[in-house]
Amino acid sequence: MMKIAIPVYEDMVAPSFDYSQKVLLVTLENDKEIKREEILLKDLNSLQKAVRISDLRVEVLICGAISAFALRMLMNNGIRVIPMISGEIDKIIKLYIQGQFNIERFRMLWGRFCRHFPGRRKRWRHRIPPPW
Repeated sequence: MMKIAIPVYEDMVAPSFDYSQKVLLVTLENDKEIKREEILLKDLNSLQKAVRISDLRVEVLICGAISAFALRMLMNNGIRVIPMISGEIDKIIKLYIQGQFNIERFRMLWGRFCRHFPGRRKRWRHRIPPPW
């Protein structure tokens, strides 16, 4: 059994994990979706959200922007984080289950262009490297 978490805004991936109000928790078994539930994160800060995601035993977090602090905490807890993603949740889940999820196809606009602005990536030099 595998659990995927996606911060949501309406039927799309929320633009920011740190400011998201709720997360969609998708449970998979044998490459089939068996359960979907929304978890409220409304009054939690970034640390509390990361702890809550870890407590839910999530294996993969697909999200939009995410702070370096929350990213580091989630990765230290063994959660695979796929950041800077935007798009319709149903499409993303379907393609992820089928093994056809192309990160570049769903990359947020800033995520697509950040590699063209070398000064932006230098910020990561003394921190954990970006997971992409």
